[in-house]
Amino acid sequence: MLTTRRWVKIFLMLIIPFSVFSQNFEYKFFVSFSDKGSSIYNINEPISFLSKKAIDRRSKNGIDIDNLDLPVNRNYIHSVKNKGVKVINSSRWLNGVIISIIDSNIINQINFPFIDSIIFFGKWKKENRLHKSHSFFRSGSSYVSSLNQVFMIWGDSLHNKGFYGQDMTIAVLDAGFYNVDSLECFSNLFKEDRVLGTYDFVEQEEEVFNDDTHGMSVLSTMAANINSDIMSTAPLANYYLLRTEDAFSENIIEEYNWVCAAEFADSVGVDIINSSLGYTRFDNSDQNYTYKDLDGYTAISTIGAIISARKGMIVVSSAGNEGSGKWKYISAPADADSILTVGSVDKDREISSFSSFGPTYDGRVKPSVCAQGEGVAVISSSGKVIRTNGTSFSSPILAGMVACLWQKHYERTNIEIINAIMTSSRLYKSPNEHEGYGLANFYIADELLNVIKGNPAR
Repeated sequence: MLTTRRWVKIFLMLIIPFSVFSQNFEYKFFVSFSDKGSSIYNINEPISFLSKKAIDRRSKNGIDIDNLDLPVNRNYIHSVKNKGVKVINSSRWLNGVIISIIDSNIINQINFPFIDSIIFFGKWKKENRLHKSHSFFRSGSSYVSSLNQVFMIWGDSLHNKGFYGQDMTIAVLDAGFYNVDSLECFSNLFKEDRVLGTYDFVEQEEEVFNDDTHGMSVLSTMAANINSDIMSTAPLANYYLLRTEDAFSENIIEEYNWVCAAEFADSVGVDIINSSLGYTRFDNSDQNYTYKDLDGYTAISTIGAIISARKGMIVVSSAGNEGSGKWKYISAPADADSILTVGSVDKDREISSFSSFGPTYDGRVKPSVCAQGEGVAVISSSGKVIRTNGTSFSSPILAGMVACLWQKHYERTNIEIINAIMTSSRLYKSPNEHEGYGLANFYIADELLNVIKGNPAR
């Protein structure tokens, strides 16, 4: 049970020789607190820390507002901050703060009685960073080329009825959204005020449009204008664009950023989180996960995904691209229960060799479903339609259709929507370790929701 397990897996405690410290670096830690103390907030008056939509989501799903929802104790944060540290992000679900320091002596001064543990993430060189883009396999394309990725999951059956994600809100957690604010294919998002907010949890700023291109291409599969050169799955939905990933490194801190972003998404009333991110190996091998850790309650991002589901949201996560690699298996947070983990198929509906394998270590079926992730049409940073591969793209293609389906059946709970999608899939009665339940079918899912209620998802 989540309530009886430690929230954090301690990779490196404060056994750090002073020799590793240098004024040319900043050092980052997670400081967790033992409790929330005498909070100024009251769970009986949630409007002071949750939006009305977040409260309504809990009410619709029969979810109690509890201690996890309460913000981190302000006095605790101020006490830590007053030692001369920079507080980067705070997490109410993990009950702590991410901090950075330059002076090596400061960390030993953070010894308050309310401190539970301190985790050392590592060191970062202080320098200005320039935009970094991902490379893609590119070829000529057209609108027609993107139809298949929607049609193969019967997404057109909802689009043809006028469901394009209107009034639904999707949070995209990614590495950056380079040029999204200037590309014509996204212009309607801004003209219609459907980018509800942005935040960079890596750099602690609202600017997310000058970083990595990955999130921009991910977003294009969901949000490109209806009349653009690409057929997207939820072009009329609302979006929060949240940067959690630092493309320059791979560190466990990014999972903590992920949880902070998921909490933010919850608090502002987001319906769906798309996460085209995965964690198994890090620059510091002491932080690495093993397959045994993919048990649904060990990885930090997995814990965040589970709590997100418990708060009534639908998390859609890429399965990972390790199917033909040494790792082979899915990555965190794809091992979480009660979420949709998405594998990849090609244009002919055959499983992609790179799509990561399940099951979870404790034997649950993963991936949950599949969508096209090989030869996918996406938008490049120059506004051109290109082809690329990865479960990073099968995930948002599916997430956009989840928004359309839930829009049509908004009285249903997140678990009922998830179960209908999994039950609709072509291998539901005979899942396997590579495809899981297989290619989703939103026509069947829609029909199922017209007549039945679901069982708890796994």
